[in-house]
Amino acid sequence: MFHRLLYIVMLVAAVWGLAGCDKHVKDKAEIRAAYDQYQQGNMDANGAAVAAVFTQRTFDHYAKLVKIGMDAKAQDVWNLPPCDMYEVLRMRSRAKRSQLKLLNGRDYVMFATKEGWYSGADSGWKVGAITVTGTSAVGSIHHPEWEAEYKKQQVAGVLSRRARRYMDKVDKPYTYTCQFIKEDGAWKIDETSMFPEYSRALTEAAKESRKSVRDFLMMMESEETGVNLKMSVWDPMKK
Repeated sequence: MFHRLLYIVMLVAAVWGLAGCDKHVKDKAEIRAAYDQYQQGNMDANGAAVAAVFTQRTFDHYAKLVKIGMDAKAQDVWNLPPCDMYEVLRMRSRAKRSQLKLLNGRDYVMFATKEGWYSGADSGWKVGAITVTGTSAVGSIHHPEWEAEYKKQQVAGVLSRRARRYMDKVDKPYTYTCQFIKEDGAWKIDETSMFPEYSRALTEAAKESRKSVRDFLMMMESEETGVNLKMSVWDPMKK
């Protein structure tokens, strides 16, 4: 009798365990793989790899931005969100109209990535918690290494005040979200969903540097390219 009861209890527990299994395990694994491919593709200047995991919405955004990059007046560019403003600055600083005029959104992503414009990407960013709803998903993007360093700092809080004085302070790591869409049977990244966070980060960095966003972006681009940029870099591309 006891053994039969034990068997029933174990069977019920197993059923509960199966009911609690994540039915989106495969989807989440594919989502994380797509994001890792995106990060590694940027670092390796592999435009095809990056384009393969982008949504059509992302390509549409870049197609519009290419037109802005070639023809928009400087003031109109300065009115863009910082993330888009920086992309246009890259175009005008590093490319020519002849290189961009025939590119659609996908072509531009492949071109800019192949040119190494994003090769300084940090591969430490990973997808954490994911919520899947049908053919869309939202993933939390975080940096495990930074989080580990921050935890060490928190543990070190038990040290004396004098000892802590000589330790490097690690800021609390932040997270942001990225939207993923299942297109053509594969999970892909809507990069535009991350742009508001990129813009916020650029705005905060400019503020900390006591510069306008425009001047801060010029400083960043000058450091990236080794070229001392003039204000004329914001002018429309020459025809």
